[in-house]
Amino acid sequence: MQGSGPRNHSRSYVGTFATHGAAAHAALSARAKACEEEAARLRVQAAQLRAQAKQYKRGAPLRNTGRPATTTTTK
Repeated sequence: MQGSGPRNHSRSYVGTFATHGAAAHAALSARAKACEEEAARLRVQAAQLRAQAKQYKRGAPLRNTGRPATTTTTK
């Protein structure tokens, strides 16, 4: 009787990578590496934004220079 067995559509995704072996593993590893690099960049950006927010709370003007805003001194 056709179609009487359980349908394993949800497992086909896992099976795809299992059957393709090394090539799929390399592709997934490359994607994981790219994601980790992006996460590291975002962590750095978040730290910069937190520092910028602290300065803004102290009353320093916001500047998009990537460096902390310096206070002006009278000569």
